[in-house]
Amino acid sequence: MKKEYGILIVAAIIVGVIVLILHTSISTHDRYAGHKHHLQIMSERDFIEHMIPHHAEAVTASSELLTAGGAVTPALRTLAEAILTDQSREIEQMKQWYENWYGETYEDKGDYLPMMRPVSLLKKDDMAQVYATDMLAHHQAAILSAEAVFDVSPRAEIANLARGIIETQKLEISLLEEVLANLPAAN
Repeated sequence: MKKEYGILIVAAIIVGVIVLILHTSISTHDRYAGHKHHLQIMSERDFIEHMIPHHAEAVTASSELLTAGGAVTPALRTLAEAILTDQSREIEQMKQWYENWYGETYEDKGDYLPMMRPVSLLKKDDMAQVYATDMLAHHQAAILSAEAVFDVSPRAEIANLARGIIETQKLEISLLEEVLANLPAAN
């Protein structure tokens, strides 16, 4: 009887260790990525309500990268500055459309789940690589959302915004891939 309990205890310990190893092997990126970013865009309003916080996350990450003091390549600095400028402008445009079209001021409902790791919490040596990796996936999600809005919005303004997002972010993905190919892996 004692031998059976001993075997059960050893088995439980082994299972616990395996669960702990699997849990800790999930990267921080995996914890941030993928939440609600494959949502269905059912209307232009859904698109705007999703894209404003999505863009805001990119703006925040870009601002953090530019001010944190980590080692940033000139190409990545230029990209982060462009994201900061372009997506801030697009956020303001979408907020204005929201108010004009729906008769109310846009308010963040707080249901957007982050895709990007907070740059400010990273080691300075890892900032550029993590930012580029996360932004690449972030851009891919934005492209999917922009492609989906064509099916649900008759407005030329939304179509033009979506085309701009797709075109710009595809170019930026190519740049991010090039940057990543030349950066050391994060620790």
